[in-house]
Amino acid sequence: MGYFIDLLFLFVRRPAEGMRRIREHPSVLAALIALLLTGVIDAMSFRLMDIVGLLKSIGLTSQMTNAVTQAQQAPGTFWTFVTEPFVLVMLSVVVIDAVAQLVWKRTAASRMYVALSFSGLVGAVLRVIGILMVGVASGIVLDVFAYGAILYVFVMGVLAVRFFYEKNTAKALILYLLPTLLGLGVLVLLTMTVGGAA
Repeated sequence: MGYFIDLLFLFVRRPAEGMRRIREHPSVLAALIALLLTGVIDAMSFRLMDIVGLLKSIGLTSQMTNAVTQAQQAPGTFWTFVTEPFVLVMLSVVVIDAVAQLVWKRTAASRMYVALSFSGLVGAVLRVIGILMVGVASGIVLDVFAYGAILYVFVMGVLAVRFFYEKNTAKALILYLLPTLLGLGVLVLLTMTVGGAA
């Protein structure tokens, strides 16, 4: 537990030191704990967030907003959010490491798994802080924390690829974005094939 807390604080205060600690001792158990906490925080954030107000403001019908409200309260939604980080991080690491092995003959899967898990946890904490502060401050606070979380996770992901595979920033950026681009490509193909058939 001491390793987990130390690494979490390093990821907040001194990310490069956190990456060095992961390189020396990548603890998959600590990564699993981080992913579980990320999922619980994301599920809690979804229930706390005023999605209905947002949907009404963009003009969706009351039938759609009622469906979203029911989804927020459903127990299956909670468990979906809890398991989502495990799946996304695993798929990202598999794609990133497979390409790195194929192109550069390097592997750092366990290190990437731990790094992406902890950066996701810090991002989730930033998002929930923004959601909780909306009641005290204006909606701009939520935006600042939400975009800050996205930027933090993005920068830490690129730094992790750069650090563990020892490549320049451009190559690290391309490799880090590859799982997202592949996911978007699959989504577009599914939309074209399934959506086109209807």
